[in-house]
Amino acid sequence: AAWQKSARAALVKLIGLGQMRDELAGFEVKVSQGKHNTVDGVFTRRLCTIETEPGIRVPFYYLVPTGKQRPMALFIAPHGHDKIGLHSYAGAFRNKKHREEILAREGHIAAQAARRGFVSIAPATRGLANEVLVPDPKDATATARAEPNSSTVCCPGAPRLRNGSGTCSAFSTGR
Repeated sequence: AAWQKSARAALVKLIGLGQMRDELAGFEVKVSQGKHNTVDGVFTRRLCTIETEPGIRVPFYYLVPTGKQRPMALFIAPHGHDKIGLHSYAGAFRNKKHREEILAREGHIAAQAARRGFVSIAPATRGLANEVLVPDPKDATATARAEPNSSTVCCPGAPRLRNGSGTCSAFSTGR
């Protein structure tokens, strides 16, 4: 329908997909695969990286059940605000304490899905995972800063929405 075409075009413009398409023209995504290990004879787990844009590499775990008929269903498990979330979700525990905390809350959901026969991907969430606390690639000074004459915290590269007073309202501190 006409309204869908119009809405789609507005959404593409609003979220910057057209600009991304133009800026990344000719860029080819690169995936690197690390060594895999077999977990309890039930699935393999491999830490990989994907270059999503020039210079930005996002790690992810790729878990595949062993001995299952293909094709298999895919389970994608982007983590929440846990700084080591991709490791937590994949069941790749950093130490005994980490293991105990994650198992207590059953937070190793990608590993659980792999045990149930799903191919699972547990990616780092850019900006939330220790491995991908990356600045905006266009601004090398990407440390959070307070906008002058404002109680609003802004990060370089963050969407800049201007309110009536002309201050950045990308992230409000609530002050």
